[in-house]
Amino acid sequence: MKEDTTNNESFKKRLMENLSDIVDPELGVDIVNLGLIYGVKLDDHGKCLITMTLTVAGCP
Repeated sequence: MKEDTTNNESFKKRLMENLSDIVDPELGVDIVNLGLIYGVKLDDHGKCLITMTLTVAGCP
């Protein structure tokens, strides 16, 4: 199945915009600008995989 890159890129852009609304409560900076999001993939079934890290090991 051929990947629809236009729709995927549009989805990734909207997803990153929404993720930028999530602010680390201790640092006061969003998780996108902190550089915690390493990758976003959308598979052929519409499932999204976000690769990220937390600011500290015990972060809720």
